[in-house]
Amino acid sequence: MAYRKGELSPLGESLVRQQLEAGLGVELELGPLEPEGVREMLAGMGLTLPVEPLHRYTGGNPLFILETVRSLAETGRLAPAEWRNLPRSERVEGLIRRRLERLSPRARELVQLAAVAGQNFSPALAAQVLELRPLPLAEAQDELEAAGILRKGRFTHDLIREATLEGLSQPVRVALHHQVAQVLERRGGVPAAVIAEHYEAGGEPLLAVPHRLRAAREAAAVYRYHEALEEFGRAFADAEGDPPRCLRLILESAEERYRMWLALADWEGMARDLRLSERANQEVGDPTLARQIEIGWADRAFCMGAYGEAIARCQALLAQGGLTPDQQALTQYTLAVAQLNLGQLQEAEEGCREALRTQPSPEWSMHGWVVNTLALCLFQRGKLSEARTRSAQALEKRGGVGEL
Repeated sequence: MAYRKGELSPLGESLVRQQLEAGLGVELELGPLEPEGVREMLAGMGLTLPVEPLHRYTGGNPLFILETVRSLAETGRLAPAEWRNLPRSERVEGLIRRRLERLSPRARELVQLAAVAGQNFSPALAAQVLELRPLPLAEAQDELEAAGILRKGRFTHDLIREATLEGLSQPVRVALHHQVAQVLERRGGVPAAVIAEHYEAGGEPLLAVPHRLRAAREAAAVYRYHEALEEFGRAFADAEGDPPRCLRLILESAEERYRMWLALADWEGMARDLRLSERANQEVGDPTLARQIEIGWADRAFCMGAYGEAIARCQALLAQGGLTPDQQALTQYTLAVAQLNLGQLQEAEEGCREALRTQPSPEWSMHGWVVNTLALCLFQRGKLSEARTRSAQALEKRGGVGEL
């Protein structure tokens, strides 16, 4: 017979002991299967399936493996592509539920916290959230280890964590997530996105906003632009409960997001983002921001090779007026490079000179680019002496050829 220690009734334990004492049986202690053991078990069933996800999900428990494979077969999901959510059989669910029900109240609280905290669970976290002293905490953790629920502070398999989470009432789950977020926030050194997730699950999306923004900027700093843009989107969603704050966040980060879309050369994503900024600014009504967004549309057209559209947008902006010096110079430059690409060399040269007259400061962020483009125009028009001078100025400003 097979049984888990501590799970037999007193009568069952007595019968087993009698059998052992009479020499009618031998007690063998079995641990969970290692991945290689899972592979051999599957091979014995004539199956060749990915071992790692099955081992992680079942913790190497032979019964759980068997029942999971049986459920996959019954639902026609033996192909690994169908393994996004591995099934639980009713038999396994019943076994896990009974194991959890046998826990002491303190151990049950601890396993609930472990399920909510996930990879961030630790005795230090539990001590703060559950307000437990070291000895009661150690006793509860020992109970969970002895019951095969935790191993070295981690769930022995995903099935138990899933069952624990499903058994939590919504108020308890929300309260635990909120407490975990607060403790992780005070601790420091925890990824911002993790803290944000707990605040969101804890019913406090507005508290998650600064952490989503930090996660976005940390991702952008290491060129993970897709991740950064997703984090900005989550920050905006979290801020929807405070509309003025949400609008402010969208507009304050518009240029950061634009530069990321530009680096990704994702023109559709850029268009969606520009429309988002337009809608936000319609509520705010800032004419300077409105013109900056229009400059973004013109620059997008240029980057896509739609030079005619870029020229038309820039000319409309310049005719409209009301641009700041930086905006006017940038518009003049965007117009000039579009004209250069269409072979309109004289117009492009005049546009670069206009941009430098509008914003002559070498400290302007685009100064080196404008001077370099002017040098190209001059070179192509045969004005070699001035082209050489302008090129040297551009290199001095940008710090080397690789900057241009």
